[in-house]
Amino acid sequence: MFTACRFALAATLAILATAPGSAASAFEERITALYRPMQAEQVALAPDGEYLAYTRNDSGELAIYVMAVGHAERKFKIGVEADRAVAFSKERAPPQLRFLRWSTLRQLVFAPTEQHNGVRTLAPIYAVNRDGTEAKTLADADDFSLMGGEPDQRPVVLERHTRILGFMGGDRSTLVVEALGKPTFPPAQPIPTALVVIDLATGKLKTLTEEYDDGRFIYDQKGTPRLLYSQPRLSHTRTFQYNTGGTWGRWISVNQAGFGAVARTFGVTVENYYDERAFPLGFDVNPNILD
Repeated sequence: MFTACRFALAATLAILATAPGSAASAFEERITALYRPMQAEQVALAPDGEYLAYTRNDSGELAIYVMAVGHAERKFKIGVEADRAVAFSKERAPPQLRFLRWSTLRQLVFAPTEQHNGVRTLAPIYAVNRDGTEAKTLADADDFSLMGGEPDQRPVVLERHTRILGFMGGDRSTLVVEALGKPTFPPAQPIPTALVVIDLATGKLKTLTEEYDDGRFIYDQKGTPRLLYSQPRLSHTRTFQYNTGGTWGRWISVNQAGFGAVARTFGVTVENYYDERAFPLGFDVNPNILD
């Protein structure tokens, strides 16, 4: 009996001794997994689902890795950009992409976020095949800038920030970029918002539309500006306006555009700013259908 009791006591002590260690080990594993550096930041799957592109920062460099799905051991690395300098600091900030999409089964289109190097704005848009061949710059900030200034003075460069909207509806060979205008007061020269398309095969740029109204435009899938989200000067009300297609006075309130009762929920006023309200997402393939 003494032997049996001694064995039971020893077993109990062994369990008590090992339990905290096991719990700590499992907890440590969870913490290690939680704070493990990200293996990927942005991901894009090829149209056929066969290849995957993802970004990662490797020792101060933003890189894109391309791998065949199911073959993680075989990767191709595309270096993008080194860490960026931070103003008034010795620290450096890791860059990121503002666009990463496959245009074809082989070609990737990507663009780092805009930056200002103290002289000019840099906003390149690149294209490259998944094996690193045929790398090219499709456009840069200079391609969206305008020349301005008084007629009798030295011309000045009017820079415009850009927003990559994606591929043209149903056409992955055409990239759509919005060059954002700026509100100005007379006698300053107005800076229009332009919708520019890039032919990914030739690299040629073409301006589809230019709009001088102040606000955010919502385009249909063919690149026609259909809605304008504006905040009139000296007003607390933000409104949606609809493009009637005319030449003069073509922007009218959505309340007058036949959208029905739902149009009244688009208005943003002081009273409903924090309340539930509708916001249009975009136009269907049928440009007369608004989601």
